[in-house]
Amino acid sequence: PFTTLQEVIASFAERGTETALIGFQKERIHSYSFVEVADLAQGLARGLIKQGLKPGSKVLLFAPNQLEWIILCLGLISAGAVPVPVDAQIGRQELQHILGQCDAHWACTTVMLAHHLQETGHQLNHILIDSETDARTHWRRYLVDSGNGLPASSPEDLAVLFYTSGTSGQPKGVPLTHKNLTSNLNALLALGIIQPDYRVLLP
Repeated sequence: PFTTLQEVIASFAERGTETALIGFQKERIHSYSFVEVADLAQGLARGLIKQGLKPGSKVLLFAPNQLEWIILCLGLISAGAVPVPVDAQIGRQELQHILGQCDAHWACTTVMLAHHLQETGHQLNHILIDSETDARTHWRRYLVDSGNGLPASSPEDLAVLFYTSGTSGQPKGVPLTHKNLTSNLNALLALGIIQPDYRVLLP
C-alpha cells in the first residue's frame, strides 16, 4: 500500500512506456507515457526547488483542465509543495479571498489568467502552463534532468489544499494529507474497482 503521493508518482516508472495521459486538442491528439509523466514531474520538482520553492509551500494551480495541469500538480507534490487548485472561472472576489487566506507565493497559470492574478495585487512567482509559449517562466524551462534527491514527505504532511465552491459564503480551505488521499487510493486498489486497462474521461 502507498503511504504518500510521492510513492505513487515514483511507481509510474514500473508502467514504463504505457500510456498515462491522452489529450484531445483541436488539431491533434497528444499523449504522455507513465515514465514521461514521472520524469517530467520530478524534473520540474528539482528545478523549482533550485529556484527556491520550499517543502510545504502553497502553490496556486489556476488554469483550465489540460495535460500539463496534471504534470505540474504532480511536480509540486514531488517537490513537497502543496498544490492549491482553483477553478479557472472563479470570480475576482473569491480569488482575492483564497489568495489572502492560503499564503501562496507561487502560481501555475496561463498567460491570460496571469493578468487576473496581477489585478488582485498579490505578488506571485508565475509558472506558465500554456503548451505553446516561449516565456522564460514557461514550466518546461524549470526542468532539471538530474541532481540532488527530492525531499520526502510523510503520510501526515499536507498534500493538497482544496477550496469549497463557496455556495454558502466565502470559499473555505479543506486541507488533505498524503495519508488522507493514499488511504482512498489503497481502498480502491484493494476492492478492484479500477483496472489497469480502464480509461477515465476528464472533460
